[in-house]
Amino acid sequence: MKFLFRIVATIKANMRVVLRLKLRLFSSALTASIWGALFILPLTLFFRGEDIAIALAYALIAFSMFFLLSTASWIGFNIRRNIMNGIIENQLVSGLSLVEFITAELVTGLLYTIVGIVTFTILASIALGIPALNIVSVTALVIGISGLFLLMWGHAALIGAATLIAGTSSIIIELTSWIIPLVSGMIAPLYKLPEPMKIFALMTPFSHPCELVRYGILGIETAISLQLELVLGITAPLIYVMVGYVAIKYAFNKIRREGFRTPTAR
Repeated sequence: MKFLFRIVATIKANMRVVLRLKLRLFSSALTASIWGALFILPLTLFFRGEDIAIALAYALIAFSMFFLLSTASWIGFNIRRNIMNGIIENQLVSGLSLVEFITAELVTGLLYTIVGIVTFTILASIALGIPALNIVSVTALVIGISGLFLLMWGHAALIGAATLIAGTSSIIIELTSWIIPLVSGMIAPLYKLPEPMKIFALMTPFSHPCELVRYGILGIETAISLQLELVLGITAPLIYVMVGYVAIKYAFNKIRREGFRTPTAR
C-alpha cells in the first residue's frame, strides 16, 4: 500500500504543476499536432481523394506509436532535469524509489500524450475527414494497448537508467526516439517491410503490440499467426519491463555508491 500511496502522491504533485502551467499542456498539444501534420501531409500527396480516410487512419496509428515511445523517452530527460534542479535527491531521501518515480512520471506523460493525440485527431478530421478506423478484434486491441503501456514503462526505465549512469540524456533520447520506430515495425506493418528488416523487427518487443493494435483497429494482417502474436504481444513487453526493472535497480545502486554523474545546478 505504501508503494501505491507514494505513486499517487507524486502523481498529485505533478498534476498540480500541470494545472498551474496550463500553457505547457496547450503547447504540448500544439507540438503534437505539428508533428502529426508532418506524418499526414506527405501521405496525402500519394493518395486519391477517396483514399484519404484510409491514409489518415494508417498515419494516425503510426503517429500514436511514435508519440508513445517519445513520451517514454522523455522520462530520461525529465530525470536529468530533476537531477540538475536538485529535486530527485530529495525525492529519494524521502523514500520514493526510482521505480515509483518512473511510474508516476509515466502517468503524467500519458496525460500529455492523450491530449496531444486527441487534439491531432480532431484537427486532422476537420481538415481531411474522419479516419477510416474499423475495430476488427477487441481482444487484439486490448492486448496490444496493454503491451504498449508495458513497453513504455520498460523503455522509460531503461532510458532513465542510461541517463543516471551516463550523466546525459540528449544523445540517448535522440537515437532511441528515431531509430527504434523505424527498425522495429512500430510505424509500418511488418508484412510491408523488406524481409531482413521484418526478421529484425520480429526479434524486438516493440513490433508485437503494434501489430495487434493495427490488426485490432485497422484489420491489417499480422506478419506471423494471430494466435502467436496474441501471446507475444504481452509476454515480450513483460520481458522488456523486467529488463528495465533490473537496469533501474542497478542504476540506483550505482548512484548510491558513486553519486550522480550529472552536476546539480546549485
